[in-house]
Amino acid sequence: MPGSSNLNGQSQPQVSGSRPLSVVSSRSYPGIESALEGTNNRSSHVETNTTPVVHAYNAWMGNVLVEFVIRILTPKDSRDSTMTLTCQAGGIERIMGEPQVVQFSIDPAQANFMIYVIPRESIPLNALFKFRVWLSLPEFQVRLWAEDEFWIGAQLPFPSIPGAHLARLNHASSLFHTYQGSVGSASLVYTVCIDRVPYAPTQDEYLITLRYTSGGITRDLCGNSRVRLSCSLDNISFIIYSIRQNSEPRKGRHKFRLWIRSAIGGICQRLWAVDDLWMGKELEFESVQQGTAVFAQRVTSGSAASRADPFSDPSDLPAYSPNPPADEYQ
Repeated sequence: MPGSSNLNGQSQPQVSGSRPLSVVSSRSYPGIESALEGTNNRSSHVETNTTPVVHAYNAWMGNVLVEFVIRILTPKDSRDSTMTLTCQAGGIERIMGEPQVVQFSIDPAQANFMIYVIPRESIPLNALFKFRVWLSLPEFQVRLWAEDEFWIGAQLPFPSIPGAHLARLNHASSLFHTYQGSVGSASLVYTVCIDRVPYAPTQDEYLITLRYTSGGITRDLCGNSRVRLSCSLDNISFIIYSIRQNSEPRKGRHKFRLWIRSAIGGICQRLWAVDDLWMGKELEFESVQQGTAVFAQRVTSGSAASRADPFSDPSDLPAYSPNPPADEYQ
């Protein structure tokens, strides 16, 4: 696969879709701007004595060319090097897996990696893959990252998904998008909030949060999906849909999916999924375990003996000491 192919997903792969492994090309170079400091969970800022080393590999996932980026950062006065993995397509870059710490006795710029992807059956078609990332040295190989559910595709036919209830866009700005949707008989307003990551070393990192409003309540569905954008905020949109599941009460259990879409090639990546959310409207609770379920009765005002004050927050309590003062029980 030529390494000069466009990463926007518009060009088509030259290999058969049934081929089990994608051909991977690579390049290794120091000196590009990196947000590695922001992906290190142990420190918000890492002082380095050299520019981070970056290894980039390209692989086709269906009709999308994905760039795998491995960054290696060695803190000052330390032998430990932290490696992070991100995947980029359509101007959207995402963190994959956890940082890995190793000690190199070789130049990190000379490190070599083996990366391969394998397609899986999915709905929509050609959108699900698993991948493996190995550090490959002349006399030793070790697997660093593995992902079994990486969802990505271009121009995916979401309306063709059986049973999917897609939300409709109401409003879009650089700060939030709102969508109108339904779950069972209930009407929901989804809000996707886009917040810049505070203290990030670059100004193109964002946190994506999804919440819903219905029946007078608002709740978060998912939060802190982290992305880095090399495209404009005007070039991204979201796909939100639910699928009803069998449940008791009926129409009360649903799958939810959140995808981010880039206008560059129409490339979509799934950010969040859950298979077991319970909500609805006018649910038939009387049918639940008919004959065996016992329903609680609401206590009338004035007769309730329950205290209004909640339990204390553990953070407000004094620290526990396993060795009390000698005179405590005297």
